[in-house]
Amino acid sequence: MMSMKTFTTSFSALELPVYNALLRAMNPEVGENIVSPRLVYGIKVEGNSTKVTLIMTTSEAQWEQ
Repeated sequence: MMSMKTFTTSFSALELPVYNALLRAMNPEVGENIVSPRLVYGIKVEGNSTKVTLIMTTSEAQWEQ
């Protein structure tokens, strides 16, 4: 089992593109990316799967599916 990478650790060659993409993901509530205010807690890439752990800014926050 791979451990979750947090933003205090360095990223692998597979995780770095995910991090860079998240820098472009905007939080519409505050008008900035979701990485800068520490909403993203970790990134894990394993095979063809990527897991991003984050915190919602409000209890009403919803993700479109």
